[in-house]
Parts: sequence; structure tokens; C-alpha cells
Amino acid sequence: MNAVERQKPFNMPSKYQNRVIGIEDDIDPVAITRVANIAARFGVNLSRRDIEFFSRLSTPHLIQEYLNTLRPNLEKDASGISKPTAFPPKAIRHQGKAHCFEGAMFATAALFLHGISSRIVLLQASKDEDHNVCLHRDLNTGYLGCIARAGGKLLQGRPAQFMDIASLVATYGPAYNDSEKDFLFGYSEPIDIINKFGTAWIGNDRKQLWNIYFYYITHRVKFYSLTDPSKTYVYPQIQALQEGWITRDRHGIYRINRAGIPLNVQVVYNEYNRAAILANHNSEDRDSLWYEARFRELTGIAPSDLDDAVYDLNDMREMGYVPEKLIK
Repeated sequence: MNAVERQKPFNMPSKYQNRVIGIEDDIDPVAITRVANIAARFGVNLSRRDIEFFSRLSTPHLIQEYLNTLRPNLEKDASGISKPTAFPPKAIRHQGKAHCFEGAMFATAALFLHGISSRIVLLQASKDEDHNVCLHRDLNTGYLGCIARAGGKLLQGRPAQFMDIASLVATYGPAYNDSEKDFLFGYSEPIDIINKFGTAWIGNDRKQLWNIYFYYITHRVKFYSLTDPSKTYVYPQIQALQEGWITRDRHGIYRINRAGIPLNVQVVYNEYNRAAILANHNSEDRDSLWYEARFRELTGIAPSDLDDAVYDLNDMREMGYVPEKLIK
């Protein structure tokens, strides 16, 4: 029995309980037909109850309302040990919890099943606090909005009232830029998940979406600076791999390669580590914050993000995926 089957069903608010168990008194027959036909056309594995469930999530507003009822997925097992996940939409429905990537995939699936096109945009931030949103366009007004799973309102979705992506993303700034420790740098170009990865994942019951999670951002995906959208760049962790700041050792383990870092940046990196050690890794320490900001100014990535990138690349390798594909 897998983790999905062992998980006790989430006790949702009553209006969503009916939607999960398949009571049909409020189901739009047109929506049911639409979801069933799209699922059949694209070979998406949905049961009758799945079709009824998704038929009720027929608008971006309803999808966002549903995601707001979910518990945060803290990616820990029953004993509290860290256990990363990339659950598919049907598993999210049964578990009643999701993190931002899972929520964005859920929204992509729900919109697709109603014939609504969408794209994923990754908001790139410091301290491993990136955020996935599912971008959509109101066909009547032409304005952009997005759907997002988040614990707080500042990081939830946005109604379709924005002329462009930069304006939409700028509204997320206050969630990050209220301290010296966290910062929202930029955002990815819109990524068409359906075109890139197909539709079979929508009907998955158990198989996690690691193939999408690890490969939807590559060196080919442009990122735009939040302060100057005319400036584009590569996702910093991928840049670090491209530039040789992160390399494999003789055992195949990814590590920071100090020799590959430019000399002037090495000096700042060493001073950052010295200051962090003296401050006992206190995130509020002024010296370490200054060197971190200087390192970021020179490289586009914070020292702590470089450490996080090493951790993520080794996770990817251990799960059987190939980090080098990100730069090919």
C-alpha cells in the first residue's frame, strides 16, 4: 500500500466534500461532458468520480478557491523526516494538501480539462523561496491572472486584471521584499507544460511528477529581471552548473567548485563564510548579509542559494535523473 492509500482523507469544508464524493445535485452536465470528452480525446485516465470532481472546478476562481482549502504540504513523512514530493493532481485531491509546484500542476490540469490554456511561471527568489504560479488569460478582457497554492494571501493567485506578466509578478514583491534576508529577483518566461510534457501525468494516481519538476526549467528558459524586464538571464542554479561553480567530484557527488568561481567572487565568498561562521550562521548578521548581497550582485545567485543548488542537484542524481540535461 502506497503513501497515497495510507493517507487519511482530508476533512474539507462541506461544499467541497460533496464535490469529492460525487453527489450530483450541483453538477453542470455541460461541464461533465466537456471534461469527459477532453479526457477521452487526450487519453487522460479519469474515473467517473474524477470527472465529476474536475467538472466543478470550471473557472480559475473556483480552482483557486479549492486550492485555498488545502493544507500546506511540508514534505515530511509521519516521523517528521524531510521527504520531497511532486504529487499529481489526483493524489492532491485525495490527500488534501499541496505545495506551490503541486498546486500549479493541479491548476494546469483543471484548466486543461475545461479547454482553458495556461502556462507556468516560476518566480525566482532568494533563500530557496521560489514560487510557481499558473498563468491564464481572460478571453473576454484579454487580461492576465494566475492561480497559486500558498499558505498566506500574499502568495496566492491573482485575478485576471493585469495587462502583462511583469505587472502581475510585481504584486508578489511585498511578500518577499520586506526584509534584507528575502528578495524576489525575477520570473521565468511562460512555460507550456502540456506542450512540453503531454497529458498522461494528469491521470496519474501514484506516479509523482519528478520528470516535470526536474526538467521544466532548463538553460533554454529565459528569466526576466523584476526591476528591468528588458534584462534576461538563465536560472542562477543552472548558470552555476554551466559556469563550473558546481561540479561532480570523483564519486559523482555535486559540490561547490571554488576553483571555478572567478577570483574576485572567491574573495567575497570566503568573507561571507567567515562572517557567517563568526555570527554562528545568524541570518540577521549585518556582515554576512552585506557579503551575501555583494556575492549576489556579482553572480546573480546568493551563497546560500549555491548551497541549495548543490543539495537539489544531488537529490536529482540520487533519484535517477540527469542534471547535465539542464544545460544541454
